Amino acid sequence: MVDNFSLTPFVALREVLQALRGTIELTEVDTSDLGVLGEVARWTVDYLCRTHEDLGRSGDVCPYTEVAMREGLLFSAVCHVFDADPRPAMTAVMMQTMKDFESRPPRIGNKAGLKAMLVLFPSLEGEWVDDVQQELSLVFVRRGLMIGEFHAECEKAGLHNRDFRPLRSPIPLLAVRNMMLTDLAFLKDSDDKLKCYLKRFGDAALNAIGGYLRAPHDVVTPDVANRLEAAVYGVFAPDDDDEPDTK
Repeated sequence: MVDNFSLTPFVALREVLQALRGTIELTEVDTSDLGVLGEVARWTVDYLCRTHEDLGRSGDVCPYTEVAMREGLLFSAVCHVFDADPRPAMTAVMMQTMKDFESRPPRIGNKAGLKAMLVLFPSLEGEWVDDVQQELSLVFVRRGLMIGEFHAECEKAGLHNRDFRPLRSPIPLLAVRNMMLTDLAFLKDSDDKLKCYLKRFGDAALNAIGGYLRAPHDVVTPDVANRLEAAVYGVFAPDDDDEPDTK
């Protein structure tokens, strides 16, 4: 069992901002970790909840974050890993977080789409975050979830402006949320992920794929176009006996 890490309780970033203003106390979080949470809370408000000149579209950098913050559905915790290679511990933390996310209300309804959980790794390099996200991405997608990586050197390009780097944050972190119909752009490069998308959203996914093929908002390579067309025409259908990966 991996036990060479510590993880604070998850707290709503809305409450973190209140604690920084002195209107409430978060007794379960020490001063140092509260400072880390506060840095991410301020970045969330000042960056994710704002538009950006390089975004390539109108609206906030993340169109859901402001409402999620207001509803108290954006949670965060600080993780410290005590190992030269932190990836096994990070993986264990994120699998634990996945279970926490699935059991945490709301589990159904529109507000479930606003729920997100951020795990902050203030003492680690961004490359470790990239590695763990890549390792766990399909595991999460098979559960109908998305896991995303943020750090100061993240090179993933924006969907509407390939020169924009929207996933850069002051603290390395991994984010968990429910898969949404609009996530096609993040799933289209993998047969396995696209099958999960089709299985989760059915006809709505087919409509989204058709619309995306007619008017893509990012780069569509020939192999991706072929994959999406195959999905639309039923050349590969989601396997009914696919079992979620619960490792």
